[in-house]
Amino acid sequence: REIGPGIRADPAMRLRLKPVLLLTMAGVGPSATEAADDATGQRAAVELDMFRAMQASDLGETTLENFDLASLGGVLKYVHTEVVAEHLIGDPERPARKNGIDVISRFPVRVRNPGLVLGRSSNLATFVDFGPFVTFDNGVATNLHTQRWISEYGGYVGVQQQRDPRWPFADPYYWFSVTGWCPNIRYDRKATTRQRIEQIVAQRESLCARLESRMACRLHPGECVFEQGACAPTDPMPECLNSTTSSGRSGHVLGGLCPGGAGSLVEPTGDPGCTYSYGKAELVSLDRLAGILDEDCGGRQCQSWLDFRHNCSNAAYRYKFSYATQKPVPFKYCVEYDVAPACEADCSTARCQALPADARELGLLFWQGRCSAAANQGRVAMLEWRTQPGLVEQHQMDQMGSPAQHHNHRQDGTPSTCVHEVPGSCAPALGQGGNYCTRYWDGVCTNCFVPGTVLHWPAGGSMPYCPYDVLRLPDYKDFRAPHCNSTRPSDLCCLYTGTCSLRASSELEAPLNEDGFALVASWSNATATAAFLARAAKSRGYKVEVVALRRFVLERWGGSPRQGEGLQEALALMQQAPPL
Repeated sequence: REIGPGIRADPAMRLRLKPVLLLTMAGVGPSATEAADDATGQRAAVELDMFRAMQASDLGETTLENFDLASLGGVLKYVHTEVVAEHLIGDPERPARKNGIDVISRFPVRVRNPGLVLGRSSNLATFVDFGPFVTFDNGVATNLHTQRWISEYGGYVGVQQQRDPRWPFADPYYWFSVTGWCPNIRYDRKATTRQRIEQIVAQRESLCARLESRMACRLHPGECVFEQGACAPTDPMPECLNSTTSSGRSGHVLGGLCPGGAGSLVEPTGDPGCTYSYGKAELVSLDRLAGILDEDCGGRQCQSWLDFRHNCSNAAYRYKFSYATQKPVPFKYCVEYDVAPACEADCSTARCQALPADARELGLLFWQGRCSAAANQGRVAMLEWRTQPGLVEQHQMDQMGSPAQHHNHRQDGTPSTCVHEVPGSCAPALGQGGNYCTRYWDGVCTNCFVPGTVLHWPAGGSMPYCPYDVLRLPDYKDFRAPHCNSTRPSDLCCLYTGTCSLRASSELEAPLNEDGFALVASWSNATATAAFLARAAKSRGYKVEVVALRRFVLERWGGSPRQGEGLQEALALMQQAPPL
């Protein structure tokens, strides 16, 4: 099965195990040695949401082991590029979406990886709390080098940041891997579970220990074998992956799912056999998310994907793209979505860019704009509102940037640190804009930088701008703030350090220019930002509704600035996709 079923890792990213590490000034910050989060010397557990596109009827049929999961952006990218595009799927007579996918599931997951994976001497630590991503296909770790890592370090949880030219997106997004028992054998070839195998082994050990003679041992050939002068238990599944001798363990790799951790957020110990647990899933119907249930099917609302496919009333949906002509052609079924062949592999190609935006796609409005980072951001926001009960009400409190993105504190309210060593990958260089780290994006410690510093940050082309509050995080209270190039809000740096020359007590006082927009956007208040944009639009002759504009703001801006998205870009977006 995939992230959905069977995602494929980007080979170019597979070996990128650590974030960018540039020169850091030792002695500036909390410590010059690795920090531990608890008295045992191990890192504390982190909790985050992981998502999977799946068939609703499969929920509970299997445990989350030897699976690839994703962040919000990661799972929606998978569905958009691998599941719904009609001319890429194949069988026109299929009774369901690819792999039967009809829901997106959200699992709260608690992770605590082994110290051997995360320690200073390890080359495997990835985004602070994780190991390298493992590609699973039908429950098998398909890359042999990752099987070797699992044998050495146990069932760790992995991560990989994603990028895809088919699906531009402004913010970082991720795929995760959770390693289970017997990760070298397909699901359908495992006769039993880790728990049952452990019971069988314990029973055989007890039986064989009582059989002292060779003759007595031979009377139980299925359970015991006489070797080296003693009766020893046989291995009930000798084909399963074993731990290496150098790991200090023996027997099968147990997998990382903690005992009792399927459907219950038990606390992981960080031992190789207990690195994660997960809670009960929340499901979001893809039919409802995409708007299928709002479509007309012969004078009634459509009831399902299959009902829509056969019975939709809107004749405009009965088209798909042809490889031969590269153009839409009539089709006997209603199409949820299709993308022009010129854009299917890369949105940035000249052939794709030459097509007018309205000639690139067919199907439901929800899926339109796959080549637009802003449209993809809006879709992810809509998915998040569906997956988080009560999230809409929280958004009504005007906090820009999803509350679910703020993972800077643990469940008990204590700060969740990213800085474990100085120098290190999350320790900033003196006076410069990076390396900072934040859990703002999906709970993963991600490198970011403060723009507009005197000293140009060399990795700025590959890193996002930090959230506005990064310097106020407990991780950075003892570090010196970066040196800003100016006090203008449009240069952004002073918004982080509190040194901007422009002040305004409300959006009505802010000037209608780039400085004013940058200042108001930094408040992360949707109503204030929407009101400012409405003023700016009115001054240019546009007419918009502030209430509709507020949702537009929530879908496209968050708790951090984005590169190349100032006032002029915001107004252009409003013209391209008017908030109604």
